[in-house]
Amino acid sequence: MTINVKSLTIHLYGTGHAALATLNRKLERIMATQTELAAQLTAINATLTKIGGETQSLLDKIQELAAALAQAGETTPEVDAALAALTAQADAVDALVADLPVTPDPVIQDPVIPDPIVPDPITP
Repeated sequence: MTINVKSLTIHLYGTGHAALATLNRKLERIMATQTELAAQLTAINATLTKIGGETQSLLDKIQELAAALAQAGETTPEVDAALAALTAQADAVDALVADLPVTPDPVIQDPVIPDPIVPDPITP
């Protein structure tokens, strides 16, 4: 949401400069509050972006570890249990964060070519 105030004209009939000064102070406070809120929202967005990147990096490293262990061959039951616990914890953390929406690839269809128009044969 963006609120821009470029010009404000107030007609105060029968009131003095005190009322206008009060309105100006309130307007300045509102504008300052909007600026502070925008800065806070920008900072929160940056933090969430950082968390998302770090989470994805950890999930990728866990998958790499699982693949390396599977390729190495037989592992002890303790290693299997530790990997299962780590994978379960990663799944729990991943479930806390909503997945990005998946945008389907556009479907490209072949153009429809109409049948050629064949004139009726002329019969003698």
